[in-house]
Amino acid sequence: MFHISEHYDVVVLGGGPVGSYCAFLSGNKGLKTLLIEVNDKLGGQPLNLYAHKKITDFPLHLSITANELVKKINEQLHSVDNVDIITSTKVDDFEIRNDLIYFQIKNLQIDTKNIVIATGNGISKPNLLEIPGASCDKVKYFVKPYDHYDNKHVIILGGGDSAVDWANNISKHSQAKVTIIHRRDTFRATGENVNELSKNKVNVLLNKQCVKIKDNILFIKDNVSEKEEKLSFDEIIVQYGQKMDINPEKYIQKLNCSTGNKIIVDHNQKTNLNHVYAIGDACYYNNRPHLIIAGMGEAAMAVNDILIKIRNY
Repeated sequence: MFHISEHYDVVVLGGGPVGSYCAFLSGNKGLKTLLIEVNDKLGGQPLNLYAHKKITDFPLHLSITANELVKKINEQLHSVDNVDIITSTKVDDFEIRNDLIYFQIKNLQIDTKNIVIATGNGISKPNLLEIPGASCDKVKYFVKPYDHYDNKHVIILGGGDSAVDWANNISKHSQAKVTIIHRRDTFRATGENVNELSKNKVNVLLNKQCVKIKDNILFIKDNVSEKEEKLSFDEIIVQYGQKMDINPEKYIQKLNCSTGNKIIVDHNQKTNLNHVYAIGDACYYNNRPHLIIAGMGEAAMAVNDILIKIRNY
């Protein structure tokens, strides 16, 4: 449990890989730092959306899973002593007065000399399976380690790349029987991934609607014949995509943003507000690469600018 003090040199909003790395850099440079994450653990979208998929474009690794990458970054983060961490908390707004930034969390007023926004693409939640019985504990929205599925019948619902990728990967890396069900007659996923389904012996059911779940039985209906079928299962993984939080933070209204609601920054990652920076997928500049390593470089730029500013005081 970390002690939360009231005064900080830097507050980082967002505990994904980029935000966590920024907090580490800040703390490692001797700045008193607070990292705030809206979820109950650090890791961001890589941990929540594709924890067990391989990342092949991160330096020094031919491939590394998102779960492994997050673990290494968090180990690095916890190696410094002057970074406090608080989870399950959202900062909705802040106020700038006399070169300090003020906000409240958990009935405690925080002031900081700088804020770095690393909230990524925002808060996302999975689109739910909305049929009778779908609230049972056998219906999941995130994938567990592959060995969890050994000797189980796993049903995956969805027709996009995520659904097809998980069907292929679970079938390849576990001893599971895998069935994928899509409501349309063709997948939306790329053709190469779809072709892998037969190679990986995934049972494919197209043009089927899920009707209800009862006692580990999924009832489905054919869209053409309207014939109903029953499938027993051990787990269902729903991959119907994500929906973004439609209630963005109030501080966004104070910042210059692109048409995609990304925060516009300069070459030092500074926003239009003094002492406020943005990095990672939260920020915008022309031709920004969509890479974790790009966000980490932006974290270095923001921390470096903060250090220069402090030295000049």
